[in-house]
Amino acid sequence: MKRFSLAIITILCAFPVRGHDFWIEPSSFRPATGQLVRVGLRVGEAFLGDPIPRDHASILSFVSVTATGSEPIEGLPGRDPAGMLRIEKPGIMILAFSNRPSRVDLPADRFEKYLRDEGLEKIVKLRAARGETNKPSSELFSRHAKCLIAAGGNATGVPASRPLGLLFELVPESDLFVFKPGSSSGFRLLFQGKPLEGALVVAISRQNPNKKISGRSDRNGRVPLRLDQAGDWLVKAVHMTPAATGSGAQWQSFWASVTFRMEAASPGAKKRASQ
Repeated sequence: MKRFSLAIITILCAFPVRGHDFWIEPSSFRPATGQLVRVGLRVGEAFLGDPIPRDHASILSFVSVTATGSEPIEGLPGRDPAGMLRIEKPGIMILAFSNRPSRVDLPADRFEKYLRDEGLEKIVKLRAARGETNKPSSELFSRHAKCLIAAGGNATGVPASRPLGLLFELVPESDLFVFKPGSSSGFRLLFQGKPLEGALVVAISRQNPNKKISGRSDRNGRVPLRLDQAGDWLVKAVHMTPAATGSGAQWQSFWASVTFRMEAASPGAKKRASQ
């Protein structure tokens, strides 16, 4: 078990090196009432990922949130899926995961590439001002992932736009359950509960992962993204700050994501919308 935990930590520490995304992958975004949903954690790129077994020591919070409150998502140590969830009632459910920070050390060239890939040009400039561009760097990083589920085909209940109080959080501001051609989906980015300006927010479609849709958050933390097709979506953002004194690292990064499925509107719904 000790060797297994060490292997998990090693894998987790490798994620930022390759610019990997982290997200929640449910066995169904539209489960029926009474259905058992397998809640997987994934890391990868282009919405293709490897499973991350449950590691109790690294989990800060792993919950399901409904209109009546929140419940922990249980699971077995070292197993994939990381959690299991029985759907008790119809309605919107938000799954949320946060882990404790892990440390990674990177050589200068890989760290600089990673910063540019994730839209962290402010850190690139800050390192240059400090004369650190050609120096290796140490970083603490944590993940804060969410997933939207419409249980029993019912898209009412807890608002998807409700912030959950994650340290770093992407909050949808518009209906993400039905695809509306030509419309923009709004997201709000919060860091420590406050709007974060200037962060790169990227949306990736499972059906067309190479076509990324992106924008920068404004002073209110908001960014509109024109999601151009129905299907599964991953929206993500990364934020970085200087690490606290005594933390043993130079930088600290925070990774936010939200996954969901947009269904194509029925012909009848389209006709009603046009009237």
